[in-house]
Amino acid sequence: MKKILLVFVLISIITQLPAQQLVNITTSPKTVPAGKKWVLKIDGEVLTDLSDLSLRDGNLCNVQLRSNTRSLGSIIEGEIGRPRKIYKILFDDIEKVSFSSDRTYSITPLSFEYYTLEMSDYAGTGQIIFYPGEKVFVSTCLNSIEMEVIDLTQNEITNINRKKIELKKHQESKELERIKEEERYVLEREEKIKNSNHYFSYYELDNGKNIKLEIDSKVLPMLYSYLKEYSKDFPSEYASILKYYNSRVEQAKYNPRGDADKISQFNFSFYFDKSGQLKNLTRGIDRDGSSNSSLGLGWLSKIRPLISIDSVGQIALNGRNYEVNTIFHTDFKIEYSNQVEVAVIKISKKLSFKIFKNNTSIDNDILTEIIEKQGGYKNLKPGNYEVKIKSNDVVLKLWSSHDYGSDKSFVSSKVSNDPDLKFELYEKETSLIVLPDFF
Repeated sequence: MKKILLVFVLISIITQLPAQQLVNITTSPKTVPAGKKWVLKIDGEVLTDLSDLSLRDGNLCNVQLRSNTRSLGSIIEGEIGRPRKIYKILFDDIEKVSFSSDRTYSITPLSFEYYTLEMSDYAGTGQIIFYPGEKVFVSTCLNSIEMEVIDLTQNEITNINRKKIELKKHQESKELERIKEEERYVLEREEKIKNSNHYFSYYELDNGKNIKLEIDSKVLPMLYSYLKEYSKDFPSEYASILKYYNSRVEQAKYNPRGDADKISQFNFSFYFDKSGQLKNLTRGIDRDGSSNSSLGLGWLSKIRPLISIDSVGQIALNGRNYEVNTIFHTDFKIEYSNQVEVAVIKISKKLSFKIFKNNTSIDNDILTEIIEKQGGYKNLKPGNYEVKIKSNDVVLKLWSSHDYGSDKSFVSSKVSNDPDLKFELYEKETSLIVLPDFF
């Protein structure tokens, strides 16, 4: 009788124990409710629904599932596309759950690891806990996983509330700092606007992207002429600029995103005042237009009529619109194109010649004048000869640095037969005779 009574008491106690509460975490984010926490512990069986990737050979999920140190992920805290923490489970035993789908398995966690975007690698942890307000979902190798739902202790509630207060103070402090930063920004902008020597770049302007820099193609040969003078006056600096340019072009070859076409040898900056008039022109991108890089009044007076902007720079501040000085940074690129043209001349016994065939872009009269001035044909035997004309065409390109290749900023110009022409005269199927340079 006593035994029967004891069994009855045990059954009564067991039936009165609260049933374990579980939450099924899926690929759709769920939020931990107030007063609760979701927990995943070691050494207890956990029900999972594996993704198709985990059960398919030839992918990382399946490899991790079948390796000696098995792992399964991911359990994510945060938003889809913006995870705050990513967890994975390390386990040993895995069993198929009877009378369930083909993807339902039971695992026994040995440990857990987590990762954040600020970390370089995973770190270990003894359990996974999610607190009220946190959003949780699974991804990659999991379709779902069950976690235990536990009531928060009073101590945990106190700690959470304390952290909320600290977070609120931190946010208020950051907001106060943001307001102060905005005030400093407004004061600095006002000072710059009032300073007649300050120039604003396009990205500082309210209408910067809409301002069109209008450049006559005649400007490009002028800038090229300036650079030729600069190369003669400062050969070492000029050589250093070209060396740096060549190194950047070389690096672009090994960079998948590199584009050598967007790399230029030189930069020019154009300074426009509040009325839209060109006030200064410098080589380089010095914002203050210091005299050491200025092209000088001579070049400025030549170029000023050929360049303009269709509207002045504008900035709105404290409910007022200001017209301001504007600076445009541009890239200037020099490209060379080698060209060889051929003509055939016939030299008579009297050592005179006539053009037999002309496949060049040079008129017969001019070509005759060039060959006569060279004079080398007088030393040749009578017969047919080819005249090879070698030239270096120079293509100049100028574009706004912030908007490469757009219709509103890209200008190009061709300077033909520059810097010199070279002529080679030789008899067909005989030795080559190189005549002196024409220039």
